Amino acid sequence: MNYKEILDSTRQAATVSRPQQAFSTERERAVELDLCLRTGDHWAFPYSYKTAIKFDLSGTIVVYFTTHVISIRGQNLKPLYEGLITHTVSCVREVADEFADVPAESTVVASLRVDEV
Repeated sequence: MNYKEILDSTRQAATVSRPQQAFSTERERAVELDLCLRTGDHWAFPYSYKTAIKFDLSGTIVVYFTTHVISIRGQNLKPLYEGLITHTVSCVREVADEFADVPAESTVVASLRVDEV
């Protein structure tokens, strides 16, 4: 195994062993909501264009903006929902590996979907 292969396998192992946080919060109100997809793509939406939020206890949050609808699916989403309604969530991250070993009480964003209205 050459140096590059060792470095790549180490980087991959470090990523798998450390689960990412599902979302980041700010002490004060955030101006925009940044969505980080597992592909590495990002979407940013200004909170000022948010019109409604629906929280379904089955594990779905739907955020309505004037031009787009965002569907967030996962587990233990109540803390994320509470941050979204107070505009303190600055970033939501889709889990990089849907089979990652995370504690049951952790908030996990399994999928993010963005649709135009």
